[in-house]
Amino acid sequence: MLTVGALVFLAIGIAVPAVLLMKLWRDPFLRRRGVTTEGQVVAVSTGDDSDWPIIAFRDARGRAHQFRSDAPCASGSLRVGAAVGVRYDPADPRRARERGRPAARAIHFASWLFIGTTCAVIGAMLLPI
Repeated sequence: MLTVGALVFLAIGIAVPAVLLMKLWRDPFLRRRGVTTEGQVVAVSTGDDSDWPIIAFRDARGRAHQFRSDAPCASGSLRVGAAVGVRYDPADPRRARERGRPAARAIHFASWLFIGTTCAVIGAMLLPI
């Protein structure tokens, strides 16, 4: 049973950084090939400690798109209707992110990296030697 727990922790410790790397790869790609437009907060997904803005924007063809920002906000700090910058891939507008708030995004990614690293260390410590 101890080995199963170790493997689960190791899998989490590998999966979390892998997902983070995929998300971080998107930023340079959007900087090079993306298009900037203005979006609007249409809803706020609330959590215990933070809120997540749901952002709508129109692409160059005038089609509407919507996504949840990957940068959390303090509870109650966002209002529906607020204008936000959006960067998206013109070939696939589903690949979009909110512009700005680099500190919030960095803290969010760092906290997930910490969780992944902690899980990997716990998994390694639980492995039978």
